[in-house]
Amino acid sequence: MKMFRHILTCFCCLLPVLPTVATAQERQSDRVTETLLPRAGESDVGYLTRLLQDGLSASGREVRIGGFSGALSSRATFDQLSIEDDEGVWLLVEGAALQWNRSALFQRRIEIAEISAERITILRPPVGEESEGGDLVSLPSFELPELPLSVRLDQLQVDEVVLGPALFGQELRASVSGSAALAAGEGDARLQIDRIDDVAGQFRLDAAFSNVTRVLGLELAIEEDAGGLAVTLLNIPDHPSAALTIAGEGPIEDFAADITLATDGQPRVEGQFQLQTAQPGVAQAVTLDLGGDLRPLLQEEFHPFFGENSRLSTRARRFDDGSLSLDDLDIRTEKLGLRGRMELGADGLPQLIDLRGDVLARDGSRVVLPVPGGQTSIDSAELRLGFDAAENEDWELVLDLLGFDNGDFKVESLFINGLGRITSDGFGEEIDVVDALIDFSALGLSATDPGLNEALGPSVSGSLALIWREDMPLLLPGFQLEGRDYALNGRARLDDGVIFTNTLAEFRDVSRLSTLAGRPLSGGVQAQVDATLGPERDRFLVAAEISGQNLTLDQPELDLLLAGRSQITLDAHGADGQILLRQLEATARTLRVDLRGQISDDDIELRGEIDFSDLSVLGESYGGALDAQLSLRGPRDGEALTIEAVARDLAIGQSDADRLLRGETRLAVDGRRDGAAFDLDNLRVSNSAVTLEANGRYEAGASQLQVSSTVPNLGAVRPGFGGRIVAEASLREDGPERRIGLLATATNLRLGAAAADNLLTGTHRLNASLVQRPDEVLLESLSLDGPQINATVAGRIADGRPALELDARVNNLAAVIPGIVGPAALSGTARDTGNGYALDLGVTGPAGLNAQIAGEISTEFQANLRARGGTDLALINPRLEPRSIQGPAEFDVTLNGPLALSSLNGSAQASNLTLVLPQQNIRLTDIAAQAQISGGRTSVSLAGRSANGGRVELDGDINLAAPITGDLRARLADFRVVDPQLFETDVSGTVAITGALTQGPLISGNLQLDRTELRIPRVGLAGRGYIPPDIRHVGESAAARQTRDRAGIFQGETHGRERRPASLDLTIDAPSRIFLRGRGLDAELGGTLRLTGTTADVIPIGQFGLIRGRLDLLGNRFTLNEGFASLQGDFVPFIRLIASTERDGVLAQIVLEGRADSPEIRFESTPPLPEEEVVSLLLFGRGFETLSLFQAAQLASSLATLSGRSEGIMERLRRNIGLDDLDVRTDEDGETSVRLGRYLTENIYTDVELSPQGDSEVSINIDLTPSLTARGRIDNEGRAGVGLFFERDY
Repeated sequence: MKMFRHILTCFCCLLPVLPTVATAQERQSDRVTETLLPRAGESDVGYLTRLLQDGLSASGREVRIGGFSGALSSRATFDQLSIEDDEGVWLLVEGAALQWNRSALFQRRIEIAEISAERITILRPPVGEESEGGDLVSLPSFELPELPLSVRLDQLQVDEVVLGPALFGQELRASVSGSAALAAGEGDARLQIDRIDDVAGQFRLDAAFSNVTRVLGLELAIEEDAGGLAVTLLNIPDHPSAALTIAGEGPIEDFAADITLATDGQPRVEGQFQLQTAQPGVAQAVTLDLGGDLRPLLQEEFHPFFGENSRLSTRARRFDDGSLSLDDLDIRTEKLGLRGRMELGADGLPQLIDLRGDVLARDGSRVVLPVPGGQTSIDSAELRLGFDAAENEDWELVLDLLGFDNGDFKVESLFINGLGRITSDGFGEEIDVVDALIDFSALGLSATDPGLNEALGPSVSGSLALIWREDMPLLLPGFQLEGRDYALNGRARLDDGVIFTNTLAEFRDVSRLSTLAGRPLSGGVQAQVDATLGPERDRFLVAAEISGQNLTLDQPELDLLLAGRSQITLDAHGADGQILLRQLEATARTLRVDLRGQISDDDIELRGEIDFSDLSVLGESYGGALDAQLSLRGPRDGEALTIEAVARDLAIGQSDADRLLRGETRLAVDGRRDGAAFDLDNLRVSNSAVTLEANGRYEAGASQLQVSSTVPNLGAVRPGFGGRIVAEASLREDGPERRIGLLATATNLRLGAAAADNLLTGTHRLNASLVQRPDEVLLESLSLDGPQINATVAGRIADGRPALELDARVNNLAAVIPGIVGPAALSGTARDTGNGYALDLGVTGPAGLNAQIAGEISTEFQANLRARGGTDLALINPRLEPRSIQGPAEFDVTLNGPLALSSLNGSAQASNLTLVLPQQNIRLTDIAAQAQISGGRTSVSLAGRSANGGRVELDGDINLAAPITGDLRARLADFRVVDPQLFETDVSGTVAITGALTQGPLISGNLQLDRTELRIPRVGLAGRGYIPPDIRHVGESAAARQTRDRAGIFQGETHGRERRPASLDLTIDAPSRIFLRGRGLDAELGGTLRLTGTTADVIPIGQFGLIRGRLDLLGNRFTLNEGFASLQGDFVPFIRLIASTERDGVLAQIVLEGRADSPEIRFESTPPLPEEEVVSLLLFGRGFETLSLFQAAQLASSLATLSGRSEGIMERLRRNIGLDDLDVRTDEDGETSVRLGRYLTENIYTDVELSPQGDSEVSINIDLTPSLTARGRIDNEGRAGVGLFFERDY
């Protein structure tokens, strides 16, 4: 009602003129304040307006009046009146008028015909208004004032009153009307307020009183339709219509009024209020009796608590001596019963307290208490509070509560017991004293929150001692709270608004706080606080010490630091707007942090120190020491910050950072705060490995920062790295736009990878410019320029989606892939579509490499890509050396699905390819190849011809998923394989290649050899057959090294390949026509050989056996009667041939054995003889010591032929005339004959033998089967012979 009081005061103050003038005339005083005098040049209207404003304004309230007129007429008006407080305008009156009868004043009457306003707006409650205190009944003797004049207000009318949402949570609009009269001690008033907004409502007040009859008549009615203000604020279910009436009439000394509260037209609460003022010795007596069914007014869960009938009755009296008596208090509901009485003496001390109550359900069920939420319930509660000064000074309190549960906490039982004294003779003096000792214990305590439940434990107990003495400090000699592993103890004193306290708190096992903290904790904490607080909020004196013992916080470094005792010490004093921080120190093992200084409303002066003498306490990977000093001083919003720190041999467990921080590292920071901004004058970090400097200004929306850094040698950061880096960065803000620039120069960077080091040799420059806006990030440019690589990137990021344009070039791909010479380039775009990334890239490179990649990769790494292009396969030769391939190839593949080979589909083809295998002396030409890729499986088809003759075809499937497996079939037709120093042959047949192709596949099949020539080299070291191990090449040139590399004899470099030999299961069939010649040897072999093992370690099964042959030695011919050829360990044949004869009773043998490229010859005999004797016996039929000089020379020539240093004239003649066999023999009589032989077909062999006498003989051999041969012969005399021969090798 205070707001309406302000409004009426403003209207009534429109009458200041006559009272002011009349008072001045009646007093006839010469003393007139300056405020009441008109100012020079001030108009009457201005003077009266100022007088009203000054008169109505006060501290915290300012009244402004606009458009005031008619002050000296019978109708005064103003356009606008506003009342302001410290927060602005809260009341606005518009279009106000006051019409009154001036002449009636001469007849001692105030007659106001009208007080009106078009609109009154009350925006909010005024601030700074003191609450209206008062007694239970405000007036001890109620009567109307006896005025020397009568007052009559015919009409009070406000067309619209607007109450802002700040008052009741919603805007309300209403109209106001009324009238009033006061004369000769009698008065009456009528007021009606009608809501004119969405909800209909009315407030009506009719009241009358006469000082003569002492009769008071009162009728108050408040009504609102459904959804009204009262039911909304009280949150009455369904917001029904509501009506409240208070009506009564009778003498004021014994006045009674009936009270009725109804909702939806049904009475809910009925009762009577009675006021009596005529009882002897009793100043006032009040009786209140109310009852009804409150359930419709409450939430449904509260209905059982109140039941069908709830009653409140009480009688209170105030006696003439000032004492009070509450004679009867009775509150009854279905579950609650509370009865009591109380007496207070004139001194305010209790004389009698008798209060008893309980909360209980008769059926033993739980009781839901009427508190917000509707989830708080108990089993039962009982309260007893008693004191009777007539008996003794002792009082007693008992409160027992069982089965408490509010959904968050449960308490099985809560017991509160109190006792003490209330006396006027305390401590032997005539002073009022109240003391108390209250104990409580909560048992069976549990919380729904697991962390809180673990922290609180199952029980909590405590006590509080209190002493109140009249006009003396309030004492709390002791208070205590104790639970499982924690306790709080202390004492306190309250003296004239100042609190003195000494408190000790401890938590002996903080592991019980682990769940609450969300991490494992352990250890103990103790805090000791001595404090003086008040009376002002900024006045205090605090000394505190917080210590921990073996604290762990589940952070390894911090746990090690807090091992043992850690401590925080605080000593601070606050007064008159200043805080003096005498000490704030934290210590833990080798760490000490100290902060001291002073803080006021205007200035700050703080200085601090950090001393970390040994960081190794943080763990094995840490080390070094750190010292730092900091200061913050200057006026508020302009403080200067200074930091100086020195670190020595810091180690933080990251090897690169540890090397970077080796030695002494210095940090210096100088800056100053400028309001919400900060000016960074200098930030410098420096040591032997890096220097960093920064300066600028940080201000939201206007920051400007520059950063520069130098790394003289990157090798100081990581071994194997090298080079120098110099970088500059800048940041500039312009409102919401932020611009970032970067310029870096790197010289001779080395990153420990040969390819990267080659690319980064020389000087490279990185330049980037980026603009960040609220809705996008614009990468204006990013460029990298250097001798080998150049790249640019540009684009933007909008809504978190980048769209980039890429252009990169490697000037020589050999810097990355040795051997592949020429530039390579990548260009295109990459764009985030929201569901993935759209790519459109082009690649070009040496050997005509070109590829176009387009499509999309989703955020779930599902691809829809297509790649098309081609290249010359010579591009991959560095990966094949010493092998090589050349010819064009094209491909067109797609990747649909997850990023896996199983999603790959497409084709590739190549034509006119040439493949050279120098180690095998094979050159394939006119190769055509095709590959079809489907689901990670490739079907290949290849065909080509050998430059030496014959063809090869290959087809089959390859599974590209690891391990790469295949099922390939190769077909050879008359495929000629030649080693000029060793052999030449034609191969036909089929070969299968199966299994893991990169991890040693299986090579199997059947091969047939056509005519095969095996040559025993003349000199064992000729050709490439054998390379001695561990040869050290002294002064080798780069060209020579490259030659060995390409020849495949350079050990160590495989270009990333790991040699895994293939397994073998090959059958080689050559029934005849395997000729072995050289060093006087001429032999024919045949048979079948199966090769097993691996290509690195061949294991033969079977061999090629001797068919026929001879060995010429110094004009002597020896027929080979035993021999074979096979493979052992590799693909160079192993031979063993034996020729034997008998001379002079001695069986002599010539044994040729070993690898075909370097066989050994031995001469053996039975009985055993020296080797030279055996040779002499074989060649000359006599001992070595009997040889002539010429015969010894012949022996040396024959040995030279056998050793391979001489080929022999007969061998050269046979080869030149194209015969398979040419032999000149001498018999025991010295007769010489010539034999010539040649294969007519694959299985028909013929030879002719001629003698000097003209005799001749022709023979023919026909191989009918591998084991059956038909032989026939005829001479010049007509003699002939035919035979069948069966042969088998064992």
